[in-house]
Amino acid sequence: MKKLIYSLFIVAAIGISACSNPSKKLLGNWVVSDAKLELSKQSQQDSNMLMMSSMMEAVIQQMKNKATMEFKEKGKLNRAFGGQLETGSWELTKDGKKLVSSYEGAPKKDTADIEFVDDKTIKLTSSSPEAKFILTLSKKTAK
Repeated sequence: MKKLIYSLFIVAAIGISACSNPSKKLLGNWVVSDAKLELSKQSQQDSNMLMMSSMMEAVIQQMKNKATMEFKEKGKLNRAFGGQLETGSWELTKDGKKLVSSYEGAPKKDTADIEFVDDKTIKLTSSSPEAKFILTLSKKTAK
């Protein structure tokens, strides 16, 4: 009886740790459900940044419910939008608070803060001195 209880405890502990593992939560297909560009106060005073921001807003609106990201096992990543598919890699930092990704042919890695809102929603925030870009991704359900 003690062995059975111990075995159940081990199975439960493994199950709980797998569920709380942020990398496991990220696996699967996601669609961009929302996207925002927030200019810094300084950038709001720059006419070039304002013009770029308005052009970006048009692209952002097109991304909603169309752009997808697929996070696969072993750190593989697919990103699709506008008929183009990009492949790359991803990893979470040890604390699970940042997503580091890179794509084939890209000169550098991208780093974004990641927030697991719930099991079906994540927010990715990329910041620079000029602006903050926030992507909200919703988990795609199998049809």
